[in-house]
Amino acid sequence: MEELFKREIFLPLVDSVTTSLTERTAQLNKHHSLWGFLYDLRKLPEKEEMMKNSLNLQEFLTFQNINDINGKDLYNEIIHVESIVNYEEEKSSKVLSTIKVLKSLESHDQKDLFTNLRIALRIMLTIPLIVASAERSFSKLKLIKTYLRSTMSQERLNALAIISIENEDAK
Repeated sequence: MEELFKREIFLPLVDSVTTSLTERTAQLNKHHSLWGFLYDLRKLPEKEEMMKNSLNLQEFLTFQNINDINGKDLYNEIIHVESIVNYEEEKSSKVLSTIKVLKSLESHDQKDLFTNLRIALRIMLTIPLIVASAERSFSKLKLIKTYLRSTMSQERLNALAIISIENEDAK
């Protein structure tokens, strides 16, 4: 019985966890290699490295020869953002987070001066690093679509799923 449990449940579970951790670590490393230089704008890399990172980000955010940002302009904006961001407020903090920089740029009405940096920071802040919300959605879907409800239409299933997932807003 113990050998059966080990072979049928435990080892497949360990394999699944190992594979999932490996995939998530690879995704996190890829995210850090693309966006890591923007995590803390007080600790910027050397100029050559920052230019390389900016151009890599431009390439990553290019689709069908349409760029979301210009890498060279992003590099210049990062260098000059110090003049806009209020470092006096941030002296107590050792890290100047991206959300603080974005809020500072928005509050100073510098939208036209730092367009590439604002776009890059907004994209970076909206990228989910975990998939827990998607997993919760599928769990809710399993609860909704039971054997008795297997014949319902797709439209009704979608509506019930949205109500169940967003039950805070639905109340």
